[in-house]
Amino acid sequence: PYVPSGCRCASYDDMDEAQTAFYLSWRSQAVRGSYGDTDRGYLWLLLCETVSSDRDSDRRLRVLEGLYRAYGQSSDSVRRLIGRTCTDYAFMTDQDPLWYGYSGDSMA
Repeated sequence: PYVPSGCRCASYDDMDEAQTAFYLSWRSQAVRGSYGDTDRGYLWLLLCETVSSDRDSDRRLRVLEGLYRAYGQSSDSVRRLIGRTCTDYAFMTDQDPLWYGYSGDSMA
């Protein structure tokens, strides 16, 4: 079951045992393309971990884009958070995003 993170910017240091267990389970599913209930705090943590990862940069971009497609319509602030992260990451790694363009409001 869903366990709220309780904050906008979750960290392992601030999460209790139930929150950490939920996050690790949700993260594992999300990186494989299965998107369950979550909140901004967990999204923020996964975004940070994804862009800081030493994994394949194309795979990281696909994870970011999957998060945008799954959660980008939940609220304006979440859409901006994920969309900006996707766009900045693509530009910083000299990649073309898999979408046609990010206008700040939607991905085509």
